[in-house]
Formats: sequence, C-alpha cells, structure tokens
Amino acid sequence: MTEKEFIEEWAVKIKTELLKEFPGSFVDGVECREVKLPGKVLLLGQELFGSFEIIDSGGNVFFQAQNMAEAKYYLYANRNKPAFVSIPADEKEIEKKVKEYEASLDQILMTIEKDFKSKFSGAKNFHEVSNKIFHTLNLQRY
Repeated sequence: MTEKEFIEEWAVKIKTELLKEFPGSFVDGVECREVKLPGKVLLLGQELFGSFEIIDSGGNVFFQAQNMAEAKYYLYANRNKPAFVSIPADEKEIEKKVKEYEASLDQILMTIEKDFKSKFSGAKNFHEVSNKIFHTLNLQRY
C-alpha cells in the first residue's frame, strides 16, 4: 500500500463511518438558536479585547465570537458551508459541544496514527499524511 492509497482509504472511511456531523450529531436535546451563515469559507480572524473575529476569505468580518469556543463552533459548523447553523443558547453548552467534537476528531487521528504506524513502520511523516486526509475532507482541528 502506498501513502496515497492510505490517504484515500482513510478519507473514505472517515466520511462514511467515523465522522459525526457537527453540530447536528452533537446538539440533540439542547436548546439552540438558528444563526445565518454566509455560505463562504470562514476563518479565524484577530482577537480584539477577548473576542474573536470570524472572517470570510475576503477578510470581511462575519461575526464577533465572545470566546474561542464560540469561534471554533462557527468554524466547525461551517465545514460544508450551510445557510444556517443551530448554536446552543447556553455558552457552557457551546464549549461542551466543541470539546466533544474535538475529542471525536482526536480519536479519529489516534486511530489513523495507529494504522499508519502498523503499515509504514519507521515512517516519520504521519503529520503530513493526516493533514492530507483532513484537507481532503475539509476538516480542521483548531
């Protein structure tokens, strides 16, 4: 197996079996509000007095997040550029859901790493391979 085949195999496996949709799979039973998204790529902007800008690829400010957890929530939720996103009304729930999602991504990374080491013993470029897998799926881990 080549690294290219490994990347392709894991991208399919993550997409079809392992990846939970964010935020949909994480907010069941949680009181949420709907927020309109721009349908564009969103990026983390500057921190200003403890809040974080969420900007589009043109540098236009879309939103001011009150904290890093809320900023991450918007960035993770915007992966497939939906028109609207459900965001928990309670700030603590936002942080909790972000941590749950990040834990699921971390678990996926650990599983990939274990498989990578078993198939490519001695290879030192796991980070490059895992970055390519995540990039293929438009996944970020902030």
